[in-house]
Amino acid sequence: MSILELNEKIEGVLLTNRTLEQKVFVELTKMISSAYQHAMQQTELNYCFKFNLPYSGVTKKLYNIIGITPQETFEAYKKDWGDAAMTNAMHKDSYYHILLSLIYYGLKHKKHQITENALFILLMKIWNGRREKYMPFCDPKIMAYVISNMNKKYILAKYDSPLFMLKDYFIPTLLKKYTTNILRDPGSIQGLKRLFEQSWGRIVQLWAQNKQINLQTGKNETVGGILPLYIKAKKDGSALKTTVGNVEDQISFMSVNEREIIAHDVADYISTSSNKYSQTYINSLHRTTNVNQKTIPIIIDGLHDYSLFDSLNDLIILLLSRMNINDKQEICKSDIYSKMKKSVISSKNNVAVKKIRRLCNHILNEIFKKNNVNVKVEKMTLPTQGKIRNLILILVLTNLKKSICHERIDSSKFKLINI
Repeated sequence: MSILELNEKIEGVLLTNRTLEQKVFVELTKMISSAYQHAMQQTELNYCFKFNLPYSGVTKKLYNIIGITPQETFEAYKKDWGDAAMTNAMHKDSYYHILLSLIYYGLKHKKHQITENALFILLMKIWNGRREKYMPFCDPKIMAYVISNMNKKYILAKYDSPLFMLKDYFIPTLLKKYTTNILRDPGSIQGLKRLFEQSWGRIVQLWAQNKQINLQTGKNETVGGILPLYIKAKKDGSALKTTVGNVEDQISFMSVNEREIIAHDVADYISTSSNKYSQTYINSLHRTTNVNQKTIPIIIDGLHDYSLFDSLNDLIILLLSRMNINDKQEICKSDIYSKMKKSVISSKNNVAVKKIRRLCNHILNEIFKKNNVNVKVEKMTLPTQGKIRNLILILVLTNLKKSICHERIDSSKFKLINI
């Protein structure tokens, strides 16, 4: 069995059973959240840090959920990568194999959160291994001095800790460069193998690079990366009082993980549930948005379609972020509609709001296309565009409350969203 055949087997499980796919997503997110919660508890958070990663979360839980074995993944990767590669401890580790397969699965089927979460865990494990190899004993005060005195052009100097460096720099740059080749042929040397080796290589370069012969000692020594700078600072007795990284950024990331879980669950709820709405509710939508009464049922019917899962997921994440909602309890508060009006509908020149509008347009265009409605949102007048986008937003928010709060929505609350 090749890597491609292995991934076809994984697809056969996850694409036909959304419950299992959701379990995979939640398990990945839980591992990331656990690593970040551990990080937030540290009084000195910098490049001495090692992530708290549960090994069995990958090697047992993910394999058990999908129903494949580490031996199967080993044989698949061995077939494509060759016997020589599999003599390397990193290449033959089944921990990485399942994560690489999930990265491919997410890329192929546009499950962005699965891809990014799997890559994040892979990078964290590589970081832990390199940190332990190059600096088993690390003084945070010396490390803080080294980083604070680095040239600001270096990537290490731009982030407070490996947490945000991996999340905000490594993940997007790696995916941008290697996604096309991975999708073309995941088993080739230009596919998952290249992504894996480049992830490892880039992290290694942070620690140690450019070995040269020391003319005084005759030894082959590292002259680039953190390691030689740390050794010199330690020898010179240099240190700096360290501080915890940007607290707002830390809180923001914790919120992102919760939002992703909420968005995934609600997008699944909308795209798989029936479109049962009372006529009273539909009439209230017409009064609130002033959208044509014949158009409303078309949009309602089209919204409840699993092909829109990814778009709905992205839209909900953006809405929760824009409204600064960090947990489920905030969704159930009575001011949720006024909060959306203030932060989304009434906001004019915000980047996030522009993304929300584009997503709404995309969802509407997909609905119209499937219903053979020969019209594009962008061709409509601006007031009409605003009205039908507001309709989508109200429907999404209504289902958000239905799914999370298990309550019947009082149509009278929609007066808060009037155009």
